[in-house]
Amino acid sequence: MAIITEIVVLVVALLHGYFMVLEMFLWDKPTGLKAFGQSKEKAIATKVLAANQGLYVKVKDLPDSQPSRVSDY
Repeated sequence: MAIITEIVVLVVALLHGYFMVLEMFLWDKPTGLKAFGQSKEKAIATKVLAANQGLYVKVKDLPDSQPSRVSDY
């Protein structure tokens, strides 16, 4: 069971890394355009937003960045 858990955790970590690269670096490239089904013009207009989201979502998911108590919210 421990091996299955480690494999699942590895897959999830790799997916997070892929999504970060996709949102931060490939947003307005053919790979990003195809993945999100958007036009080049829209991708250029939203590139900064996507890069911020790509970074924020990944940093936010780190254990140390999560509030530990309800009062921390």
